[in-house]
Amino acid sequence: MQSVSAQTASDRVFVVPVSAQLQADFDLLRQAQLYDQQGGQRDKFTAHTIDKLAQHIVCRHYSGLCYELAHLSWAVVNTGSKDALLDYFYIQENVYASGFTQYFQKIGPCKLPEAQVCFHSRESDATAHNAIEITIHQHRFSITASRINILAAMLEWLLNFVPNLLVQIDEALNGKSHNAIQSLASQLQKEIYEYLNKHLVQAKAQAKFHYMSAWLQEREVSQFTDQSLLELWIDAKNRDGMSRFTTVVKDVFQFQEAITKTHTEKALMQAQDISEQDQAEWLFETLDTITEPQISLAQLTNTPKLLSKQQAEKLQLLSDYSAMCQRFPMTWLRYDVFGQYQANCIQAQRNQNISAEAFTLPNENLYGQLLKHFQAQLKLNEHTCLAVIHILLQDNYEGVQTLLSLDTFNMSGDDTETLKRRCQQAFLRNNRQGFTDKTIVEDKAIYVDNTLALLLLSNAITQLFSRNKALFNTLTKDDEKYRSDGCIFKDELMQRMIK
Repeated sequence: MQSVSAQTASDRVFVVPVSAQLQADFDLLRQAQLYDQQGGQRDKFTAHTIDKLAQHIVCRHYSGLCYELAHLSWAVVNTGSKDALLDYFYIQENVYASGFTQYFQKIGPCKLPEAQVCFHSRESDATAHNAIEITIHQHRFSITASRINILAAMLEWLLNFVPNLLVQIDEALNGKSHNAIQSLASQLQKEIYEYLNKHLVQAKAQAKFHYMSAWLQEREVSQFTDQSLLELWIDAKNRDGMSRFTTVVKDVFQFQEAITKTHTEKALMQAQDISEQDQAEWLFETLDTITEPQISLAQLTNTPKLLSKQQAEKLQLLSDYSAMCQRFPMTWLRYDVFGQYQANCIQAQRNQNISAEAFTLPNENLYGQLLKHFQAQLKLNEHTCLAVIHILLQDNYEGVQTLLSLDTFNMSGDDTETLKRRCQQAFLRNNRQGFTDKTIVEDKAIYVDNTLALLLLSNAITQLFSRNKALFNTLTKDDEKYRSDGCIFKDELMQRMIK
């Protein structure tokens, strides 16, 4: 993982992490050469051109380049012969202003009678002000000779990952009107977006892994704790993508999962002879091999509706990182309570309503309230499952035996009538979609599948509370820890937001 320096309109230089592949793409463009008939050579693209292209790409400001390249391609395709793009860019290699000028001074008429490409030159400064003007019906667009080097570099970069691009462009534009230009530009943007998702998003996540690994090494520890995770969030306040506590929690959980997968960092380096510098990158790649069961909360909020969207949102972190939540119980609590607190403060700042009052914390012990909420959620899940069993029994659906065999809710001691009565009562209290006579879903298999997923969530809650029973009992009775954490978050966010 490497980085590319980019510059914004305000001339503030910053470093954007990119993958090794994307960095190699730019390096290859810098090394590309042009050869003349006498054996001489020169850079195909100037250093300034590649720097500007890299800036546009990594900052995702490439829509204008795509639109401009589509127009240039249209002009070449619709004024040239067969394989005009190949001839222009790779046989004649017209990638500098002089080649652009020579080529378009000699072009023939357009293939479309209602369109034309006109070459213009100003006597005062022939190179800088040479340009073509494309006219298609009422649509007009100009391209100056000075733009040809970056447009040629853009095309060459695209050829690295878009198969048969020259053929695609020719088919898209040959004999077509200006709507085809917009369509091609949109298609190029889509190709770039998908390519960058592989090489920018991953690179940024990988950069976080390097930072977290270095952060631990500085403190001579191998793994995070609840306390050190909170300290990391405070230390990383100015790092891109790590200002929100909720984001840092997920990043650390992923990092810890990778370490857990490899047992220990020391064993990893000894077994694979991996240096400390490369270790974070290996851990990042290890994430692809972690295959813990995933529960789709979205399916539980659809019909039949086993969870409300608000309930699902509360359960999301536990669903995604069950083992990590058990191991980091205070982080799990802070994620919900103070993650929302930070979100509220950020919203107040956006609304220009930020003041000391915006940071006021509720007097209630929100840790205790959250723990009671999850205990109540267990009971709600139980009633939902019983309601499902009622629906399946009424339909004589044989899949109900899958749920009954689990004996999740101590139903083994119930006789048939008692069981039916418990399930019917749960059904009558449930008025969600899929649990009323008019909304019951015909495909009963979905009830079984979703109920099994809900039981997995209930099991995750039970394990979380069982493993941290003593801590949770203390937090429910005593609000001292909530007050202490509240002061930490309040002071930190006030320092960040109130200047």
